[in-house]
Amino acid sequence: MALESITCKPRELVTAYEAWSDESDTFAFTTLIFTDGSDYYYSNHPDRRFSDDDDKLSFADHAILIPRSYYQPSPLPHFHRALLTQPARTYIKKFVPSIIENPESLATTSVADLMSQEADIYHNISQYSHPNICEYRGIYVVDGIMAGLCLRQYSKTLAEAVKDGDRVDVDSIISGIKSGLDHLHKLGYVHGDINPRNIMLDSDEPTIPVIIDFDSCNRIGEKITGRGTFEWSENHEFASVGNDYFGLEAIGKWLKDEL
Repeated sequence: MALESITCKPRELVTAYEAWSDESDTFAFTTLIFTDGSDYYYSNHPDRRFSDDDDKLSFADHAILIPRSYYQPSPLPHFHRALLTQPARTYIKKFVPSIIENPESLATTSVADLMSQEADIYHNISQYSHPNICEYRGIYVVDGIMAGLCLRQYSKTLAEAVKDGDRVDVDSIISGIKSGLDHLHKLGYVHGDINPRNIMLDSDEPTIPVIIDFDSCNRIGEKITGRGTFEWSENHEFASVGNDYFGLEAIGKWLKDEL
């Protein structure tokens, strides 16, 4: 497949995020994220509920432009650039801005730093490929800036497979995830967010689980920069292999309950 070109189009809603107060654990505001196919825009609102997506879209024209420097980094020299023509079944992971508390935060490169960090992790672990770790195909560059990460595209997540009623071999799934985690840990990394939505399956090889999404990944012992998923991760301050095995055990219990 040829890597897509970026063109502008009417703004459309990408997603909506709810922000909560850390101090009082109460709802704070909703961030609406829009795109025109080229740039992203945001609008914050005190409302938690909207009548429908058309109601949310009514704020699109007045949404504030998010500078690309906030979520798209310059590629480091050692990053492998994806070929312009990629193999079939290539997925481009783009980093979409999420909760934006105030305009001042847009002067930072916080989201861009996460993309750069994940690209660096993929660069390192891709030199030691493993069947239970997703295949990395390089960075997607537009106008000299990193616009995404090129990865192999898989059929569906483990969560989707269970929801769809697919036949799932629990022992093979758990064994495969553990094998991928053991490999990752030997390389010195903790995934940090093992849950059913970060495990992929292929229709032609449904017994081989593949671990994806390394934006919460850190070196073992490092202070955690990403966040795991509630109920699937322990609340650790530093990256620990125990957190990955906690997620694996939770997946095992979940599969037994769901199947």
